[in-house]
Amino acid sequence: MSVQSGVVALEHTRFEQFRQDILANATPEQLIKLILEAQTELRTKTVKALTAMRTLALSESRICPHCSGKSIHRHGRDANGRTRFRCVGEDGCGRTFGVLHGTAFHRMRKPECWVPYVEKLLEGLPLTRIVEAGVGVSRHTAWRWRHRFLSVLSISPQPKLSGIIEVDEKYFPTSYKGSRGWKRGDPPEDRPPRYRGSGALKRGLSGEQVPILTAVDRNRNHLNRVLGVRTVKAVLAAMSGALEPQSVICSDAFQGYQKLAEATGSAHHVFIPKKPTPEEKAVGLPIGREGALGLGRINSWHELMETRFNRTHRGVSTARLPSYLTMLVSIHGERLQPEGAMKRVMERLVAPRPRSSPTPMRN
Repeated sequence: MSVQSGVVALEHTRFEQFRQDILANATPEQLIKLILEAQTELRTKTVKALTAMRTLALSESRICPHCSGKSIHRHGRDANGRTRFRCVGEDGCGRTFGVLHGTAFHRMRKPECWVPYVEKLLEGLPLTRIVEAGVGVSRHTAWRWRHRFLSVLSISPQPKLSGIIEVDEKYFPTSYKGSRGWKRGDPPEDRPPRYRGSGALKRGLSGEQVPILTAVDRNRNHLNRVLGVRTVKAVLAAMSGALEPQSVICSDAFQGYQKLAEATGSAHHVFIPKKPTPEEKAVGLPIGREGALGLGRINSWHELMETRFNRTHRGVSTARLPSYLTMLVSIHGERLQPEGAMKRVMERLVAPRPRSSPTPMRN
């Protein structure tokens, strides 16, 4: 046995003895206190570990985010103990920057709140319940952090859909939630303000509604695209490169899906909902549909989408739809964990953000 392995075994023995003493002698109040302190320390170490990974990546690449020079060196630490860098050399710009510069965490305060906040965000909680959970941030900060994180997660690579793929659209009324145009006298649309739950003024599908193109396969891969209008050209552009060739596409009779199947060399199955007659309802309707194909998964996804957007968040602004679609996929599609989400956010470089943000509305 080497010296290093002997030290590891000794530390393990001490930890086991320490753990058994705590379980045998600690009171319930002491155990609860220990659990809370351990959770806080674990969250802090998660942030420190991600910051250390970012520091190591910068030290190896030595690329300046300001001028793209390749001669940066460590330049002390900031007030939180995180490493700072400086661009030096003949072609260097001489500017200094922190290890989080260029990430969504740049200029974010309260690092001890990042992990618990992301945990509540991935639970899909509305802002009020996030604040009530004791995360440690105000409602306005929770709103700003939500869209800061989601805007970065939304640029993640989109996995290709394959196998049996169900495709359809979901429509939501055009919403300018948060806009003060009607108050200022320059409304974004020539119509009276639409209050929560009132819906569109015209019946059926019209220009007052925004289509969201959605697709899901049997491997829990999802695609969601906000379209300006549902046309064949728009559908083909939104689905370009997102489907594996030789797949099976299940959809309604819209011509764009037939063109999509032809472009990808895929089989196309059309499903038209049948409206049951009163006589059929009286004798009872069959459960499900015969065969393995159908639109059950995409219909369930649309129901989940409507529940999240219209009930949990009390309506979503059209401008914010891509962010909320990202949150929906992260929670119910990828089932992303807080540590994985923070790691992905830390690795994505974004443009510097302004210090101020619009005032949030209730949701």
